Amino acid sequence: MSQQNVEVVKRSIIAYNGRDVETLRSIYHPDLELDWSESHGPLQGIYRGRDQVIAMVQDFHDTFQAVELEPERFVDRGNAIVVPNVARLVGREGVETTAGGALSFHVEDGRITRIRLHQTMPEVDVEEVVRWGYAYVNREHEPPPTWRPDGEFVNAREDPDHATYSGIEAIRQQHQGWYDSYPDLNVEPLEIRLNGDGDRVFVWTHFSGHGADSGVAMDMELAHVLTLDEDGRTRRLEEFFDRAEGLRAAGIEE
Repeated sequence: MSQQNVEVVKRSIIAYNGRDVETLRSIYHPDLELDWSESHGPLQGIYRGRDQVIAMVQDFHDTFQAVELEPERFVDRGNAIVVPNVARLVGREGVETTAGGALSFHVEDGRITRIRLHQTMPEVDVEEVVRWGYAYVNREHEPPPTWRPDGEFVNAREDPDHATYSGIEAIRQQHQGWYDSYPDLNVEPLEIRLNGDGDRVFVWTHFSGHGADSGVAMDMELAHVLTLDEDGRTRRLEEFFDRAEGLRAAGIEE
């Protein structure tokens, strides 16, 4: 679903650059909100409703001979697709200017529900993204899109299948073993703590479910230590049954 959201955002930017109003109308949700409050131009403000947003987009394009948004990359933070970009603008007098910034897009059911302009790359709300990731796992039984494709998962050394699983497909297959054993498995983050450098997160989790064959309840708590990259995506996740060991691995003192 998340990759589909990225594709929706890509289509919207292509339509925006091409002044393709009909495509934008099909991608934008009727209740779309556009937060342009960080803009320094005359169209600064918050626009609500698809028609009002499209009118604002048309007004913006009419101000210039040419407008082109060049995405640098698409950062999937789970709850939003963030797009750092360069806007190239050619004024009515032929003067060309460039402006850097970022846009964040919220997508629901294949339509964009909110767009926000940021003058700089917005900071990651680590706790929000982490909680979203666990909710995604519980719902989809899949590694969340906040993982890096080259991420690593290291399960607890006490596990009989203890190993380092490298790459999202290996992680997906390892996780599938959980759901084969516990079809109703639920993982709840009870405590989330960020270390001083902001690159590792300690998550004390509660696992619950019932055995597929026996129906016996499973109930346990263990630590997850997430190592993040600069965009807030998970580079590595390690499991620890011992809480103190997990805190030390995260670089956090009790």
